[in-house]
Amino acid sequence: MLHRIEPIDAQSCTVRFRLDRDHIGRAGTTSVVGDFNGWQPGHAPFVYRGFGGYQAAIVVPTGSTIRVRYLSERDGWGNPDNIAAVDGSDSVIHVRPGTV
Repeated sequence: MLHRIEPIDAQSCTVRFRLDRDHIGRAGTTSVVGDFNGWQPGHAPFVYRGFGGYQAAIVVPTGSTIRVRYLSERDGWGNPDNIAAVDGSDSVIHVRPGTV
């Protein structure tokens, strides 16, 4: 799920994603991929952050619109479950600080 969007400075934001431990356990190594990184897996892997959850983070320009998906070694492609905007099979995020 899209967790939160945090401003770094006037030009960029950190976009954070979260998955629970059960999902990662079934799916194996999972990362966020998208047009922001040329759809390359491994650029933004989910890392255990405690309290039963994993997080991945990417840094993108404030005000940009990005297309994202999850890619896991066992389950293949997936999408954040709390993003309503889609384009084909991709989730679409309009990067604005404080947006979830």
